[in-house]
Amino acid sequence: MLKIRLRRMGKTHSPFYRVVVSDSRRTPTASAVEEVGHYNPRLSPPDVKLDLERLRYWQDQGALLSPTVKNLVHRLETGKLEAEAAKPTKAEKKAAKKAVEAKKAAEAKAAEEKKAAEAKAAEEKKAAAEAKAEEAKADDAKADDAKADDAKAEAKADDAKADDAKAETKADDAKADDAKAEAKADDSADAEAKADKADAAAGDDEKKD
Repeated sequence: MLKIRLRRMGKTHSPFYRVVVSDSRRTPTASAVEEVGHYNPRLSPPDVKLDLERLRYWQDQGALLSPTVKNLVHRLETGKLEAEAAKPTKAEKKAAKKAVEAKKAAEAKAAEEKKAAEAKAAEEKKAAAEAKAEEAKADDAKADDAKADDAKAEAKADDAKADDAKAETKADDAKADDAKAEAKADDSADAEAKADKADAAAGDDEKKD
């Protein structure tokens, strides 16, 4: 009796299968009448290729389907294989999960970097404002010092003017004293002259007598 079944192929721990039509009384590894497809369960989704037309032909010839082949044919005809192929595999799910986690991590990192940059900018702005305030304070101090120096210079100039005025007053006083002394000397000379005239007149009078 003919049977449509799987024949194991491949290496140890890495099998794939051929779908063959063979004598059910012989081992699956014996020579087959015809190969009508293959099945690789190690892929995700599993790779299944079946020649349904040849399967129907051999069924009409009395060949029976093994349970595994029967299940594969049913899944292929009902579209379940395509649905399974459309579903994300474990590897794809894992990769998608990693991608989501990586995206979240990147967003968190970007948020932290943005926050750090904003904090740094705020600190720099604060430092700049403080430096500007210190500079303005220093400028004000310089201006105050300059005003104080100007006031001192003005006071010194006023003192110099006062000293000059005192010197002028002292000079005027000295001139006045000199003028008084000259006038006194003139008065003394006039008095002496008058006395001399008086003495001379008295002498003349005595001579006449």
